[in-house]
Amino acid sequence: MEVLSGPVVKVVPFGVFVRIAPGIAGLLHESVLTWKPVMGEMVTVTIAEVDGPRRQVRLELVVSTCRVGPLDTPRPW
Repeated sequence: MEVLSGPVVKVVPFGVFVRIAPGIAGLLHESVLTWKPVMGEMVTVTIAEVDGPRRQVRLELVVSTCRVGPLDTPRPW
């Protein structure tokens, strides 16, 4: 699974299109978005499905697993 980053190139009522290569944009459906990306915003995705005959690419959002906050945060227990 290759992780790609690209800018939002079109915002539509059902999601956003992200440019993943020159001349190629894929759909990131609104059901996987937790915010409303804006034009030009960089998004990290993977390719979920390619429909060659229909010339469509469906994308999945890559969610960061990095820890937010200092590593020495006290634990509640």
